[in-house]
Amino acid sequence: MGNPKVLLISDKERKYNNLRAIAEQRGVPIDIEHDISNGYELLKAGGYTLVIANISCASIDGHELIDKIQNSNLACGVIFIDGTENYTAREELKEKGAFSFVKKADDDIEILKHIDNYFTVNSSPHADMAISLDEMDFKLEESILTKMNELKTLNEKLTETSRELDQTKQRLQAKREYLVNSDRMISIGQMVASIVHEINNPLTSIISLVGAISIETRANSKIMRYNEMLSQNIDKLRDLTMSILSFSHQSKSMEAGDSHIVISVEELIAFYGYEVKKKNISMNMDFSPVLPRVVIPKVKLQQVLLNVMKNSVYAVTSEAGRIDIRAYVSDGMVILEVEDNGEGIPKEKISEIFNPFFSTKPTGKGTGLGLFICKEILENHSSDIEIKSEHLKGTTVTLKLAFAK
Repeated sequence: MGNPKVLLISDKERKYNNLRAIAEQRGVPIDIEHDISNGYELLKAGGYTLVIANISCASIDGHELIDKIQNSNLACGVIFIDGTENYTAREELKEKGAFSFVKKADDDIEILKHIDNYFTVNSSPHADMAISLDEMDFKLEESILTKMNELKTLNEKLTETSRELDQTKQRLQAKREYLVNSDRMISIGQMVASIVHEINNPLTSIISLVGAISIETRANSKIMRYNEMLSQNIDKLRDLTMSILSFSHQSKSMEAGDSHIVISVEELIAFYGYEVKKKNISMNMDFSPVLPRVVIPKVKLQQVLLNVMKNSVYAVTSEAGRIDIRAYVSDGMVILEVEDNGEGIPKEKISEIFNPFFSTKPTGKGTGLGLFICKEILENHSSDIEIKSEHLKGTTVTLKLAFAK
């Protein structure tokens, strides 16, 4: 390559005196110019085989410097000093002919390595196949950066998958609890039905005996009055046992499309009415004259209503406690509303009420599965549940029930 000669154009912040001394010991003289304009004039004068310059400066940037060298037909390589590490800009300058890039913070020895590499590559008979150290560094850094981004994306996906897996586990656990609870409820229902059947046998005998006593004691008005009171209470007991049987009976109630709102509510009230009376709660029912049957089976509908009623009865604490039940048709659905004037639900907790194991009741007073189960049952029968509540003012639960076909 002849006698190598290097021109270093740089600002005055760094003198590069050690660089010049070491390079000259290796037989590579370096001229250092701190004035950019003077540096370019020296370059035009010729005789330099390599120029080292800042990639960006006040009067001339890297692109302009390479353009001037090429337009002037100067046979001179270029190494840039770069403090930005802008890989896009580097790639553009590489395409224009820049040999390599030196980090601004690199010491003199690192700069010498780049100089040695330039002369080694350009003195080789296979120079067209040579790859500069800086290019290898650039490709390696670019590859590492790409892999790091891929790992970051993969880590984000793994985190999201882990979160979804945890949520799925929670839902599966809740459904498992629900299935166990449902199985237990069916067993209890069958046991209750069996007990009530056993009660009905002696009850039938008592009804017959009361009728016989009525015939035999017609002349005794006092006994007749007592007998009439006894008969009335026996009728109430019989109605209660029949309601329990209807509520507990699985085979017929599980048939889809066998639910009539009025019958379902009345049977539930007969079954759960004692709790309402015990708290002296006023209950009002307002049903539209014509209500179609709904697709949800009666036993499932009554299970939902029982959960809703229990919550309302628990929430009502004032002496003027009230529960209103309304049913009507709207937008192709049977709407069943249960409204109470109880404690209500705090605004910040409304969004959580359908989550499994969430409860506004004190520990030991609720499982946190009631409303979750209600929503599951209704959604499985093309129906839905909504709750509006205001703390200390009351709650309205709205069931939207699909028509039976």
